[in-house]
Amino acid sequence: MLKDGKNIHLLMQYHSSCDDSFFENKDTINDRISELESLLQSTKYSKQKDSLRDSLVSFLNHLDPKRTLDDALPPDVRRFLVVKDASGKTQMHKKQCENKGKKGKYTCGYPCRLSAASVDSLIGQIRAIFRDHGRGGDWNKELGNRAGAPMIKGYLSAVR
Repeated sequence: MLKDGKNIHLLMQYHSSCDDSFFENKDTINDRISELESLLQSTKYSKQKDSLRDSLVSFLNHLDPKRTLDDALPPDVRRFLVVKDASGKTQMHKKQCENKGKKGKYTCGYPCRLSAASVDSLIGQIRAIFRDHGRGGDWNKELGNRAGAPMIKGYLSAVR
């Protein structure tokens, strides 16, 4: 990226315009990196993901046999999605229900579920949890991301 002369020239201009002591002071650099990492961890998304990770780990720990993020399987992730789905706020009416298409909650007896967009977002967060745990990338049976398995993609398709 810095091979062409223009980029090297821009980098040299930037370096000469900055305080040279900043580049020489490792503590200042490390403090800034720590500050930035702290900001990343305090974002709403990060807090949601941490809470979701704790819920997922607790869920896996209560399975029989007990599971961890290291040995969780796609069916375990799907079961977790089903549990989370029950806490949704979208009432899912059947075609014959007079309330189909209406907003709000009705006493017709149909359950509330997560919307398809919420399920999609939830799967994305679970993928990030597995990625951060060293199970990133595409699905494969040995080391792949459990939330990227065809079974999970099929679950999302069925919800849509």
